[in-house]
Amino acid sequence: MELLFQLYVEGEPFACVDYKAVVVAAVGGLAFGGAAAAKAYKMWKAKKKVTNTGAQSAKQAANLKDHLKQAEKYGKAGIKELQNGKIRYYGDTIPAKKAGEMAGRRTVREWDPATGAKRTWHETVDHNGTVRQVRPELNNGTKTHFMFDKNGNFTKKW
Repeated sequence: MELLFQLYVEGEPFACVDYKAVVVAAVGGLAFGGAAAAKAYKMWKAKKKVTNTGAQSAKQAANLKDHLKQAEKYGKAGIKELQNGKIRYYGDTIPAKKAGEMAGRRTVREWDPATGAKRTWHETVDHNGTVRQVRPELNNGTKTHFMFDKNGNFTKKW
């Protein structure tokens, strides 16, 4: 339970809502006088400030935190909001080890803010940026690859 105190610093009321602030102000006042107590309290309060994210609820704030974390980890090459409300995070394309038809591989993460569901897969893209192979993350311990032709038509899985 927070304690409410009313302090007077140099004749002016100085409100503190947290007992730790009272200790900070009191120590500052004892050590350096009234003006220093006010300065110590203001410095302590500035460290405690919470950034206003603009979220209207705790769920929105949690979703924003989750979004920013995923954007930093998975969305280095771009972020796309889908029509169904899900968000996709595209990682940087890692160049192919062998020269040829494929340009490289990237990690893609999809997140549904409404349910919190996340899924991740790897895409191999050609030099035109067309997805040619998809490999979902391991769910049951087996890797399954899906291959597509240059027009985006499914050709096989292995």
